[in-house]
Amino acid sequence: MSTWVEVPKNSDFTIYNLPFGVFKNKKLSPRIGIAIGDKIVDL
Repeated sequence: MSTWVEVPKNSDFTIYNLPFGVFKNKKLSPRIGIAIGDKIVDL
């Protein structure tokens, strides 16, 4: 399986382990997303 995201070899968040969580930034209210590598995918 491959991904379009560069994921470091030692990352806990690979395409085989996608943790769900809640994130926010200054412009958005809290949102649900998943972590892959050092990125967050907004669901």
